[in-house]
Amino acid sequence: MIFRTLPPFGGDQRAVAEIVRNIMDGKTNNTGTVTLATGNATTTTITVDSSSNLSVNLSNSPTISVLMPTGLVETRTISSIASGVITVSVAFSEAPNANSVWLIQTTDVEAQTFRVLNVAETEDGIYGVTALAYNESIYNAIESDNVLTVPQISNLSQIPGTVTSISGYEYIYAESNSALVGFQLDWVPPEGAVNNYVVQYRIDNDNWERLNTTAPSISIGNLREGNLQIQIQVENSLGKRSAVTTATFELQGKTASPADVQNLRLEALSNNTARLSWEPSYEIDVINGGAVYVRHSALTDGSASWNDSVDLIPALPGNATDAIIPLVEGEIFVRFMDDGNRLSPNDVSIIVDLPDPQGALIVQIRLGNHRTRRQPRRTRILHGGVQHLLTAKVQLSK
Repeated sequence: MIFRTLPPFGGDQRAVAEIVRNIMDGKTNNTGTVTLATGNATTTTITVDSSSNLSVNLSNSPTISVLMPTGLVETRTISSIASGVITVSVAFSEAPNANSVWLIQTTDVEAQTFRVLNVAETEDGIYGVTALAYNESIYNAIESDNVLTVPQISNLSQIPGTVTSISGYEYIYAESNSALVGFQLDWVPPEGAVNNYVVQYRIDNDNWERLNTTAPSISIGNLREGNLQIQIQVENSLGKRSAVTTATFELQGKTASPADVQNLRLEALSNNTARLSWEPSYEIDVINGGAVYVRHSALTDGSASWNDSVDLIPALPGNATDAIIPLVEGEIFVRFMDDGNRLSPNDVSIIVDLPDPQGALIVQIRLGNHRTRRQPRRTRILHGGVQHLLTAKVQLSK
């Protein structure tokens, strides 16, 4: 900021300049941070105490204003800025003191001027300054009928830059026990301050939907298969929007078939029942709203197919990993089905070939003078990869 001090209000200019310097230490103006010049200042170079926020476009004719040892402010055109060292094209009248206040302005962002009305010490070492925004061109506009010049003190009215490198990926997520299609959208933000991103999207020729986010990414939910069209605009704090950046993505949605059943196993539990088990499905649209189908064909030569078989048991929930089934001879098929009634593409099956039935086995054992006993005995017979439990009678006699 540049404070104009007038004799009726400001008193001694050097004293006021010193007060203003103390108050302005570390404050922020519209062009960046008003900081202090360190030592090593010469009449043509000034080394500032921080290079943060010191990005200046030299094509915008930047100037630097520095509070001089005389208490006056001198302004010079900047010729270069490198590593916190500012070089001016015309030398100052003398080298600025260390810890002097400096201010940079450009053609697109000018300094705002104020008329100082009062300076008062509120407590030890702390001063309060009362000032009004001041525009010196107002007098010529009134007295000479000149055009009133309004300084451009902010570049927020400029159209913001556009986003670049729009990318994303499709995914399926669960919500309220349903499987839905989502899309993760990302982009690279433009340089400069961004207040908001306006994201519009639609599938094919559907109506446009609008989302807002302050981050350079967003998740879009509850989609379907089709052509996803994206439009992104940058919006600044004044509501100015950038040009539209577009992108398109082909969504597969939930049209893909679920993966095949893995690691199918059969374990006999009795002469009539068995446990069929498999690895759980990892797909959300099978786990939520899908099913597991178990079918059976009486053929044992490997020529059976899914279409030729019949349901062995009612369909199971998609998150099931085993089932108790009748132990019958033939080929048993298992397939996943998702919530869109799409079956896993390949048959996964087990062939069960039971042994011929055997009658009761009578065994006579002589045990000296011991009396004869008859008791059942369970014998495990393994055939065709399946354990069967048969009962044999054992007769004990003298």
